[in-house]
Amino acid sequence: MDVSPLSFGVHRRAFFPSLPTLIPVFFWKEYLFIYNHRLLLVIGLVFSRSLTYNAIVSVLIWYLTSSGDDVVKSAILTNVGEFLSSMFEIVMAHAADSFIGRFQTLLFSTIAYIGALMLFWMFHPSGVSWLLVLNLILLALGTSGDKILQDVVIDFVHDIDKSPSQNITRSITRATIWLRVVYVSGALIAILWVTLGAIGGVDSSWNNYFRICFITMTLAMIIFGVGHIVHYKGEILKYISRYFLYTL
Repeated sequence: MDVSPLSFGVHRRAFFPSLPTLIPVFFWKEYLFIYNHRLLLVIGLVFSRSLTYNAIVSVLIWYLTSSGDDVVKSAILTNVGEFLSSMFEIVMAHAADSFIGRFQTLLFSTIAYIGALMLFWMFHPSGVSWLLVLNLILLALGTSGDKILQDVVIDFVHDIDKSPSQNITRSITRATIWLRVVYVSGALIAILWVTLGAIGGVDSSWNNYFRICFITMTLAMIIFGVGHIVHYKGEILKYISRYFLYTL
């Protein structure tokens, strides 16, 4: 069974998993579902990005309009941000495959995401054109790392599957299930918390949204980075010990 990886910013059908997705999971859970504590290292990053995208990025035009910009200008700025994200996605993919690798590329993208949230939280961009442009660039760099994150999740799933029937198609299927479930969880929380809160008072709520998304993504990045480094060092030590015992 081949399931294409989820694209956070494009395939909105993944927002609510359809019956064709849920039925196979129920009847073929041994094939479609896998769990290992290592997955939690990267799943937190998926959740934080889903929460931030649905709470901040997808309704950025609302924030810009409430900050004093007219609707036309806000729409143009939002479209520019989406265009930059699409362009940066190509650059990120090339950098991940040819230069610094997926882990470093994903960290760079996440740091840019966090930087944008911090600037939005600490400084009001209304009337400061250069600050708004900087925030849009950082947000675009952040969202452009979503495809890299999908590939990282697939790598994690493929790596922890030690069964004799391991294959890349099965790993993509299992990773897609995880991506959809976690993404929907972040999106639902964004709807129930951010949207309903913003209806009650837009201006008084945005700082809270930026702060909580900033904290959530920062903690997820730290857990992912430290966990990846610790696991990588552990694998190196195992390899060295096996090589040492073999030589003896």
